[in-house]
Amino acid sequence: MGNTKETVQKDTKISRRNFLGTAAAAAAFTIVPRHVLGGAGVQAPSDTLNVAGVGIGGQGGSNLRACAGAGANIVALCDCDEKYLTQVGNSYPNAAKYKDFREMLEKQKDIEAVIVATPDHSHAVIAMAAMRRGKHVYVQKPMVKYVWEARMLTEAARKYKVVTQMGNQGHSQSSVKTFEKMVADNVIGDITEAHAWTNRPIWPQGVNMPPQEIPVPEGMNWDLWIGPAPFRPYAQFPDVNNTRGGGMQTYAPFNWRGWWDFGCGALGDMACHVLDCAFSGLKLKYPTNVEACASPVNAQTFPMASIIRFEFPAREGMPPLKLSWYDGGLKPARPALLDNPELRIGTAQSCTIFIGTKGIIRTGEYGDSPTILPRELMQEFQNANPTTTPGRGNFMGAVGSAAAGERTGRGTGGMGGAGGMGGRGMGMGRGMSRMSSHESNWMDACKAGKPADAVSNFDYSGPFTESVVMGCLALKFLDQKLIWDGENMTFTNNANATAYAKPTYREGWSLDM
Repeated sequence: MGNTKETVQKDTKISRRNFLGTAAAAAAFTIVPRHVLGGAGVQAPSDTLNVAGVGIGGQGGSNLRACAGAGANIVALCDCDEKYLTQVGNSYPNAAKYKDFREMLEKQKDIEAVIVATPDHSHAVIAMAAMRRGKHVYVQKPMVKYVWEARMLTEAARKYKVVTQMGNQGHSQSSVKTFEKMVADNVIGDITEAHAWTNRPIWPQGVNMPPQEIPVPEGMNWDLWIGPAPFRPYAQFPDVNNTRGGGMQTYAPFNWRGWWDFGCGALGDMACHVLDCAFSGLKLKYPTNVEACASPVNAQTFPMASIIRFEFPAREGMPPLKLSWYDGGLKPARPALLDNPELRIGTAQSCTIFIGTKGIIRTGEYGDSPTILPRELMQEFQNANPTTTPGRGNFMGAVGSAAAGERTGRGTGGMGGAGGMGGRGMGMGRGMSRMSSHESNWMDACKAGKPADAVSNFDYSGPFTESVVMGCLALKFLDQKLIWDGENMTFTNNANATAYAKPTYREGWSLDM
């Protein structure tokens, strides 16, 4: 199934291998027009990309559809659950099907690029196995579960010169560039604080009782699903925070996110989206320290709510930054520049506010709609950048609508929703221009053989992910300020925390570069 064999023709004087080598050398000096290779209206072979998906339900299925829509040839599907192989396989009848990614990579030689959309705990081993074989990789966020894994994948991408992309799709929206322009123009002065929050978790966390073992669903290879994590039986557990409608829940396909062994909790799930503008626009890399406080933490699951604080050093002319993360219903103090007391800060799904010496900037869940307060600064920025177009506009409602007249703040969510910091005011939308989809950007870079062209390649998303999962680690060491030496991947004041930055894999699993 999907096994490609090399055919050797013994009765010819020139072997197939030599012929292909000669042809490749000739191609290096020849540019063949697309219409010659493919004919009018036909996609040339050089314009296709053979893509395989590992973890093909949910987000993985969405990534496959985006790649197929952009012209990819979906050649292989891999999932340890037969249900998804059957469901998704109907859309790609010519794709080979596998349950074990190791078998797929060993057997099927025509794969050029691999999408990894499994649970967090197995991202690293699958991506590394693909990169070792020279395959380009698109890895869902968070890129990995542990700090050390992120560093290893970043170094492997450089070593193997493959094209990489983390699945924080907001980074392909031009709103990120709009925010970067705001920072470069110093529109709110020096930014010294940032506060970000999310409505997650929307899955059970704070489960403080042993799960109850139940039979593995028919068609699922549970041992493969567990992968490098410590083995445990398939089980059910109570939805203690009533996020999934109550009752009993199981690990797969969704609720694994709240379990220490498999997921990265609310921070790991959303920070790679919500904090994207912060890391890109403020040129963040390694924090100097991290500290967490939370509702009760147990050995099984992430807490129901947490606050995680990072400090970053001065960099490239920017002052030190204090960055705070809130989840589980917790939020920062009301910004002083929110001048209408009737507007609330509380009902959005996720967003970030940046505090400068002259004003604040707000960005949405995916970095969308960067908007400035005071309103006069927003107007000045728009006047100086007339090509910037209003978009979804989910920021300030009445506060953000100086040019359009006062409005009620009834919007699509934003920072408030009805009566809150939402509405269709002067939000910047997606920024100065539309960009192609995140998957298309990755595919274009793969076909061009240019790793730097992928906007969220591991040189960017690797250090970003290190900081995110470091915040998860801090939840294991509550109310302690962990001092981080980023270059050496060491907590200088806590050897136990340093040890936790690197996983111990189950026997038979490793992350060999």
